[in-house]
This record gives sequence, C-alpha cells and structure tokens, in this order.
Amino acid sequence: MVTLKGGYTGKILRVNLTRKETRVEELDPNLAAAFIGGAGLGIKLLYDALPAGVDPLSPENVLIFAPGLMTRTDAPCASRMAVVARSPLTGGLAVALSAGHFPAELKFAGFDAVIIEGKAEKPVYLYIKDGEVQFRSAERLWGHDDHRHAAVYQRGSRGSQYSGSLHRACRRKALPYYMYYQRAAGCRQEGCRSRDG
Repeated sequence: MVTLKGGYTGKILRVNLTRKETRVEELDPNLAAAFIGGAGLGIKLLYDALPAGVDPLSPENVLIFAPGLMTRTDAPCASRMAVVARSPLTGGLAVALSAGHFPAELKFAGFDAVIIEGKAEKPVYLYIKDGEVQFRSAERLWGHDDHRHAAVYQRGSRGSQYSGSLHRACRRKALPYYMYYQRAAGCRQEGCRSRDG
C-alpha cells in the first residue's frame, strides 16, 4: 500500500459546469505513485475521463489543472502546474505548463487536481477557498484579454492572484478556445498557508 507524502493533499476536485455541481474525490495513492507529477497525473486523469473520439469542443471534453508533485513543499521554484485537455487545434493531447502563484494556491486550497467538465449556461469562474468552491459570474470579464483578467483577480485578498502566465501557456495549445466554449473564465483561489493542514 502506497501512502501519499510531500506535496500531496490527497484530494481531486471535480467540477460540472452544466449542473453547477462539485464533488471531492480521494486521490488513489497507487495512481499518484504510478503517474508522477502534474503532467503525469493530468494525462492519466484525462485518459480515464474521455471516451474515444470525443469532440474537443464538446461538453464531454474535460479541462484538468494539475499542480506538480513538489508544489506545496519547501523546494524552491517548484510552483508548477500542467493544464491538460484534448486540443481543439489538433484533436490530440494538449499539455500546457505554467508556474507562478496559481499552482501553490490551488494546493493550499486543498487539491492535487481540478477536473472541469460540461458547459456553463453563462460565463463563470470558480472561487476556491480552503476546500470550499463557489461558482461566480464572469460576465464582466468576458471578452477581455489576459491582462484585464489578471488585474481583476489580483484585487482579491492576499494570496489570491490569477496567473496571467497560465493563459499564455494554454494559448500555445489552443486551450483558451475550449475554455471559451465551456464559458469558463478561470479560477480564483485562496488557501491556508499551513503545510500541515
């Protein structure tokens, strides 16, 4: 039996935009040991979630945010994350890598990965604080560029910044097109700073 150590929180957040529902799932320690890091875990979760031949621009596609293994540890420069989906550009696997505040804050908020599925009726963003998730309107953000998003998200309290580099990394893989389809403007998260809880 493998036990989770280090930067793992042991939890995956699954979000359904269509039904505005969330559920927390336990991360299987054997899965985490076999598919190491954000990219490894994200790719495996995508593989398990998608039926063969799914249209990349359909509610059946999923968008996965998976911070790296060393995120939330004392390792320097380790706040990294993989964003994984089926690419609307190529139809193949898309893995965009990013760094900054977002991956660490997602871990401090309590999650090793966030799986977003479905399609929202209106533009939304997710507000995540210490394991609690809220759907909030993103209509005032819709149609603005990354810099506008970053400015709005950074008005929040300490430690709740939106990483502009996340959108830049995803743009290279055409993932914002899928986010636009989902009507998902992004995430804002705040987590407790304790590594113990």
